Amino acid sequence: MYALWPKQPISLPLGLVVVGALSAVVTLSTSWVKTPRIQVDILYVAPLAISCFIYWSPVWFGGYSSPGYSTWGLAFVIPWTIAGVVASGIASDLRLRWLNSKT
Repeated sequence: MYALWPKQPISLPLGLVVVGALSAVVTLSTSWVKTPRIQVDILYVAPLAISCFIYWSPVWFGGYSSPGYSTWGLAFVIPWTIAGVVASGIASDLRLRWLNSKT
């Protein structure tokens, strides 16, 4: 498992890119959902879940432990989540524009 996942936490800029890309992929892959409420939930909840997973995965999978790791959680998770929401919104908007241009 160590070969597949980093043993150390990833940096803030790399996390922004990773969460943004994964959130856009999740949004596009679930775009078949027609219920507006569920679409909005996916738009906001998926980036938060991805951010939390990526932040805490070195602790869960790699055995990384640092006394102050949990205190920095919000400083990483909040910007990563915002980047994911923005990327998801852009992906969703581009998909809707593409669909509207076909008609």
